[in-house]
Amino acid sequence: AAYRDHVNLGFNRGAELPDPERLLVGMGSNIRHIRISIVTDLQRPGVQSLVRAAVQQGRRLGGTLPERPQSVVKTIYARKRRPSAAKR
Repeated sequence: AAYRDHVNLGFNRGAELPDPERLLVGMGSNIRHIRISIVTDLQRPGVQSLVRAAVQQGRRLGGTLPERPQSVVKTIYARKRRPSAAKR
């Protein structure tokens, strides 16, 4: 997630990642994130270690990407709530 003065780098299964430097933030049962305020934050050994661990985690879980990205579009309402102006 991008904000005006920082970016949050999220890990969907971050609660399961080793984090000896306690960089991960969040209280959810799965998702954790780290705050990146300046570009050099990405070069920190702890951040790089977390990214490597997340990649390994994805490989262990069998994470494969589909050949072609897919989008799912869901309607908010199961049916139209009122007729359009043209049909009135």
